[in-house]
Amino acid sequence: MRTLFHSAALLVALTLLAPVVEAGPFSGIYDEDSAKQAAPSGMPFHQVLFTEYRKLSDDRGAAMGDSRDAELFNHKALLASTRTAVQNDSVDDRKLSDAQRTEFAMAVDRLHGLFDRGGRDLAPTETATAQVSFDCWIEATEANRSKDMAACKNKFMNAIAAGEAKANRELGQVRIAEAPAPQPAPVQPPQDYYRIPFQFDSTTMTPEGERVLVQAIKDVQGIPQLKIALRAHADRSGPNDYNLKLSKRRAEAVLNRMAAAGIAEDRLRIVEAVGESRSLVKTPDGVKNESNRVVEIDLRQ
Repeated sequence: MRTLFHSAALLVALTLLAPVVEAGPFSGIYDEDSAKQAAPSGMPFHQVLFTEYRKLSDDRGAAMGDSRDAELFNHKALLASTRTAVQNDSVDDRKLSDAQRTEFAMAVDRLHGLFDRGGRDLAPTETATAQVSFDCWIEATEANRSKDMAACKNKFMNAIAAGEAKANRELGQVRIAEAPAPQPAPVQPPQDYYRIPFQFDSTTMTPEGERVLVQAIKDVQGIPQLKIALRAHADRSGPNDYNLKLSKRRAEAVLNRMAAAGIAEDRLRIVEAVGESRSLVKTPDGVKNESNRVVEIDLRQ
């Protein structure tokens, strides 16, 4: 009986003397190495996040002996390897001065603003680097390691600025590509009046008349709102009734040519076929004159 009592007492003493293992925030013991068995996967953002958190975990554990934060960043690396959402450190979870809280709150706003602009997709490397650098910066600030604070803050500022610029540039290009082409402003033709001369007693234009008509068609084709008025003449070398009909046929010849060139017929209008009654150049009756054998194209509205 005495032996049993002594054994029990020894077991209690050994239990009381055993070292206490401090629990980590995730696994119950500090886990600094499990992410080394994982590999980056998923979108580029998650791959960069995994790599950067692993490096930060190694730095805090092996280099600084900070097992608690090494486990924190190891856990975040594991989440990134499984393409799970990884949150940046919360300002409320760190022991900071009021001034420091204000500065980090502003940094969080910039980081989340980059997330909202699609930084994870449009600038994955810069956005992931900014997130990990933020965690590095806030952790070093709480631990009051001034050298690490400066290095991590500088890395964050560079990454966030580069990410914002790249995301804005990409978004700008998308908006330009998606925006409808602006409607061209109404334009005026180089001139608003043309004269097309015709051969004697004919509905065939002279070579000069052909050149003028081609130019007129070219000038008005790109201005669909422009109305086109035609006014036709004949010289005084024939009977008045005959010249009246001849001038009308000349106007129709011009109208048909313009319509065949693609100008909508609702834009074309023969306003007058005046024969010899209103000669552009005054001559005695019976006189041939090329300046009076014309069709006027009038664009003046």
